[in-house]
Amino acid sequence: FLSWANSKATGKYKLLIFFTHAWGWRGIIQDFGSDPPTMMTLSTLRKVMDASNFRPDILFFDSCIMGNVETLSELGDIAEYTIAAQTETPLSGIAFEKLLDYLSKHGATPDRVAKIIPLRYAKDYSRGGDTTRVEGSLDPLSISAFRLKNWKKFSQHLNQVLTSIAKIAPLPQIFAEIRGDFASARAIRDNDWYLDLVEMLRILYSNLDDSKRSEKKQIAELFFDLGIDSGCKKPGCI
Repeated sequence: FLSWANSKATGKYKLLIFFTHAWGWRGIIQDFGSDPPTMMTLSTLRKVMDASNFRPDILFFDSCIMGNVETLSELGDIAEYTIAAQTETPLSGIAFEKLLDYLSKHGATPDRVAKIIPLRYAKDYSRGGDTTRVEGSLDPLSISAFRLKNWKKFSQHLNQVLTSIAKIAPLPQIFAEIRGDFASARAIRDNDWYLDLVEMLRILYSNLDDSKRSEKKQIAELFFDLGIDSGCKKPGCI
């Protein structure tokens, strides 16, 4: 299918949307017709994408919990922009007719579309939104567009930081502390207790005492890799 879509997509820009069930690092395209239900692993999806040679400008997962480190590490370089939710998504998904109507009338560059989709998604599912009435409920929703040109650098840097921290304290011990702290400082999670990456870095930083200046500096530099302004004005803090 992807090879066919790639051959038929003749426009200047390409947007590939996966509208399906997913469970983050566990996999995507869940098949409830099998017993037990099965799903495609992220590594298999990567192989399928590579085999099709389909490289869209935007990869949009209208699926649950795909806005995570595992997904971005496996699939992040397939498109310039990846749009995904950090939480479970509404069953109705994005209003495709409205989105396609907007794009046909206005057109847009990939960077513009990457901004439009999360904004329209959030608007439609906000209080009083058109799709909220169809869905019949008002649930928390977090969806983001990621431009991943620095992702490889960031992931390498993150591995270096965790390796460095593991030398001074066992990682299971640190993450046990994170889970405890996160219960009172949860930012983005679903019922599986997925951890928000930025919040994880903040908690890692706060769990290291001032004698670990080198490790704390490394964590602070990760925010620059992500392009995040921490809002901290004091030297050396997050």
